[in-house]
This record gives sequence, C-alpha cells and structure tokens, in this order.
Amino acid sequence: YIPFFGGIKITILHIPVILGAIVLGKRYGLLLGFVFGAGAMIRSFIEVVPENVPFTNPLLSVLPRMLFGYVAALLYDAFRKIFKREAVSVTLAAITATMFHTLIVVPILFVVAKTGFHFFASEHTFIIEKGFLAYMLFIVVNNMLLEIAAAAVIGAPIVLAIKKAMTQQPAEA
Repeated sequence: YIPFFGGIKITILHIPVILGAIVLGKRYGLLLGFVFGAGAMIRSFIEVVPENVPFTNPLLSVLPRMLFGYVAALLYDAFRKIFKREAVSVTLAAITATMFHTLIVVPILFVVAKTGFHFFASEHTFIIEKGFLAYMLFIVVNNMLLEIAAAAVIGAPIVLAIKKAMTQQPAEA
C-alpha cells in the first residue's frame, strides 16, 4: 500500500491480479485474487489498526479479491469481442476491473465494520461521526481514481508486452 495525503492509501497489488487474469485466464485470475486477499487478511492480523481489522474477515479480504480476478478475465474476454485493438481491450479491462474491485470491496467493508463481524471488533468499534460518510466517499473516489490510473498506465502496457513476447517466435541460434 502506498500512503498518500488525507488518509488515502492506494494499492498496486491489484495490478498483478489483472495481469494474470488477462494473460492466463479466469482460473489464474481467481487464484491470484485469492493470494491478494489472503495477503490482505494476513496483513490485517499482523498490523492490527482500526482501518485494517475489518479485513480479518475473509468475506471482505479474500472473497471479493477472488471475484475481482475472475471478473477481470471475463471483462477482458468481453472487450476483446467488442474491440479489434488489443490495447483498447486490455486497457478497458484493467480500468473496469479496478472499478469493480473498489465497488465490491467498499460496501462489504462498510457492512463488516459497522456490524463488527471481524476479529478485534471489541477493541476497534466502528463509529459514524458527522462528516464520516463524506470523508469515506472522498477516500473511495480518490483511491479508485489513483488505482484506475495505475492499472491503465502500469498494468496495460505490461500485459501488452507479455502478450507480444508470448506470440513471438524464438530467435534462431
């Protein structure tokens, strides 16, 4: 996680999941999403701070990340059928998969945190204060935009390079 101003922390861990899902397909997207989610869950047990503890619940940390990896591959397959240019399909899949990731994790995060359905809930209670939802919306929108930019600018060119390398014939010795 990369810390930014105002409590914003973006992740670039979604990019390898997108790469694997697009290059290797749905099963690997699911597997890489599991690894991403399991890592988030383990981190939440190691770094026990209020913003991490809801992620001790695998319904928040693991399941949405697995769906994210699977959906990233589905999105790429769908865009590939619509657009002739590979770069367009890859970039749109990276962008929309990142949006999907944010839009599935955040509501589950809210429910898990609000209900206390996670480890350490008794020590870290979720309190909604005045302005909290506006602040959360600010963080979500900014995180999502930064993560979308990272997926498009970093992830898409890497996927295209990998796909190109996979289709090239090896040079003769």
